[in-house]
Amino acid sequence: MNAMKIVLISEKLGEPDDEGIAAITGKFFSRLKKENETIAIKPVYDCSAARADTSAGIVAAKANRYFFGFDIIRMIRAFSPEMIVYLPWTSATLRSLLRLKAISLLSGGKAETGIMIFQPEEYNFLEKILIRFLKPDYIYSISAKSLELFGKMGIRGELYVPEIDRDRFRRVDRDEALKLFPELAGKKAALHVGHINRFRIDQDLVRRIAEAGFTPVIVGSPSTPQDSGLIEELLYFGAVVYIERIENLAALYSLADFYFFPVTNERSSVAIPLSVLEALACGTRVITTRFGSLPDILKDDPMVTFIDRPEEIPKIIVANLSL
Repeated sequence: MNAMKIVLISEKLGEPDDEGIAAITGKFFSRLKKENETIAIKPVYDCSAARADTSAGIVAAKANRYFFGFDIIRMIRAFSPEMIVYLPWTSATLRSLLRLKAISLLSGGKAETGIMIFQPEEYNFLEKILIRFLKPDYIYSISAKSLELFGKMGIRGELYVPEIDRDRFRRVDRDEALKLFPELAGKKAALHVGHINRFRIDQDLVRRIAEAGFTPVIVGSPSTPQDSGLIEELLYFGAVVYIERIENLAALYSLADFYFFPVTNERSSVAIPLSVLEALACGTRVITTRFGSLPDILKDDPMVTFIDRPEEIPKIIVANLSL
């Protein structure tokens, strides 16, 4: 594909990469910059926060919540892009599609439009009709389900699988890893990384993992709210919980006997959880629900065991440890 002039717009640009949508946004921006002439605009709703982040190549621009703002329009018109790509943290809601359509029209309406879909959305009959008027030209979908849905509406797209930094996420020697996490010495560890809330982690599951002879290790994101009550329950059942930012997360993945992903709620994670890909990059076996697009991209991976219900995890961990 020939290089293009592209404007990328996202509220998550420049945010800490310990949260899935922000991390994927940063990865996607890096990919576009390598292949195209790209500028990145971060809409801000607080006038005092509008500033340029030149070190990261990101420009902040004042706007209201529908992106109606002179700064954004001026930047896009001056750049004269061939394509405008929007990465909404709310995924492809009608409001997100309306924002993209509005910014396209106000900036001249000549550029193609694209949108990133992080999670699947459910649309009623009326919403599907409206989408045909608001539809973008192209979608980058992390959700295979959404890619199929929009494809039936005649919208071009691709399944976007986030790239993992293989220099950062690789197998770490156990002795070296234990120097960073000495509290895990002599323990069989079952690891989960992500938001600490009851949509992702069930305290009864953690209790059963502990009863199976494993130390549950839970890593939360310091950039997102954590359920303090749940954390207390996890600690009570013997879990090791980290809520601060961990720079060498690869060492923790490498110490884990298994990585487990028990999530079933589609709104609780992006459709391809980065933590699953990171664990595999570090050579750690994964037990996961058939969440999002994981069955589509990992169905033949011998390091992955798919389950139908989270309750199956403790038994499978014990059964597979001897393999």
